[in-house]
Amino acid sequence: MRFSTRTRIAFFFAVLVFFLLGSSSFLLITSYHYEWVYNETEEMKNVLKKLNTKLEEEQKGKESESEDEEQEESEKFIINKEIRDFFDEEKNVMGKVISNSGNVIFASENFPNIPNIPIPGESLVIPEQEIFVFSGKLAFQNEDILIAEEVKDYLRQEKNLIQKAFLFSGMSTFLFFFIGYAFAWKILDPLRRITEKAKHISLSSLSLHIPPIGPKNDEIRILSETLNDLFVRLEKSADNLRKFTQDASHELRTPLTIIDSSLQLALKTQNIQHIKNARTELLNMQQLIDSLLLLAKSDRQVFPESKKEKINLKITVMEVLQNILPKFHEKKINVEIQIPEESFLFAEAESVKRIFWNILWNAYKFTPKNGIVSILYTQGKIEIANSGENIPEPELSSIFERFFRSETVQDTEGFGLGLAITKNLVEANGWEISVENKPKGVVFIIGIHQ
Repeated sequence: MRFSTRTRIAFFFAVLVFFLLGSSSFLLITSYHYEWVYNETEEMKNVLKKLNTKLEEEQKGKESESEDEEQEESEKFIINKEIRDFFDEEKNVMGKVISNSGNVIFASENFPNIPNIPIPGESLVIPEQEIFVFSGKLAFQNEDILIAEEVKDYLRQEKNLIQKAFLFSGMSTFLFFFIGYAFAWKILDPLRRITEKAKHISLSSLSLHIPPIGPKNDEIRILSETLNDLFVRLEKSADNLRKFTQDASHELRTPLTIIDSSLQLALKTQNIQHIKNARTELLNMQQLIDSLLLLAKSDRQVFPESKKEKINLKITVMEVLQNILPKFHEKKINVEIQIPEESFLFAEAESVKRIFWNILWNAYKFTPKNGIVSILYTQGKIEIANSGENIPEPELSSIFERFFRSETVQDTEGFGLGLAITKNLVEANGWEISVENKPKGVVFIIGIHQ
């Protein structure tokens, strides 16, 4: 059975209170008990001192008298009589004298049988027999003496005190359980309100936010603000997904419409050119789907160290240029490469080739005839520039978005996915990319973090 958080907090609070009260009661009762034992022991020592004093006085009196034959024989009897008379006078205590050989010399009437005799100078409480026992030595004959006292009243008082302490602890625990429950309800109420508000937030209502609860820098307020930030990011992701779906549907719908029209015309006119047009659009659609798959694969991707390797940057760039140089030659575009021979990067090799291919292909499309494309590498930075037209300033921040195409180049071939893929691959290698306008043309800057 699972209990609510409020119940668990209240239970913990109650157990803590019970433990504190129980420990305090135990310490107080124990302290009270040891103080009582100490006082009783001192009282018993005074009784023994009083008895020894009486026996010494009696002995001095006998020494002052003339000795005769019977004195030694009657001495023991006289001492026992003095001890008996002493304990008869002390109504609250009982005594028992034991010889060095272990024989009982004297014992008060009803003196209990004590199985464990304490050592001389020590005391012992025997709850089963309800007595307090002190062990000492007779100064006159150095015999062991036990002095006992009934402590029924004290034991009954101590028992009542323990019962009251546990009853008080139990009642306090029960009371503090409800106090803890109310306290927990008060503490968790902001969380309950956050939960109720969050229940009404769905994919279609991510714009709803949780009102800030509590003072500034309070943990509950930080939680509500963190959730609001999360909802903002989710809303942005949902909008991007919705826009991506709409754009992808639009881009796929166009070639499908052309293919359908071309095939219908081919059936009617028996003209093979319409079939060629359909095939061209089919290849375009396949390229779009491949780009979408690559974009999805690269999204939020981070290459592990095991997939990275040491690559020569200049050799990698030259391999990419071999495939694209014929296109540059068609437009008489001059390519300038300023990369030292011994330039090495630690990265995922295929992704670096794709990055350069996408940026150079983009440069080919937007660089006019007789233009210039330059590739410059300095420590920690790669710059790929072209002498084409500037990107309008409002569009610079959107250049890496999916399906983004500038209003000034709508007639240029492409789907607007290349730079989005490039940005994902750059970040997957732990780098960063930006774009800037220069006096004539555009420059892409890749920050390398090794």
